[in-house]
Amino acid sequence: MQIGSLQRKLKEHTENSEMTKKKYADWNAELSRKLQDLREQKRNWVSETAALRLAEKELRVCTFLTRDAERWFTTVFRHNSLPKEIY
Repeated sequence: MQIGSLQRKLKEHTENSEMTKKKYADWNAELSRKLQDLREQKRNWVSETAALRLAEKELRVCTFLTRDAERWFTTVFRHNSLPKEIY
């Protein structure tokens, strides 16, 4: 009778242990997937940030060139002649 009780407890403990191992493995796999997803998001963000910085830089250059051209045309049309630097 005592042997049967001990065998039953051992079986319950073994099943509980196996279930806990499986839960841990599933949890670990889920965390690995989440970590991989976060790393992929970070790569995308870094790439998008670089693209936005480049676009901002190009926009600043265009803005500078546009303002410079506006000043030049304003000078030409106000005085109806080209600036002396051009001659």
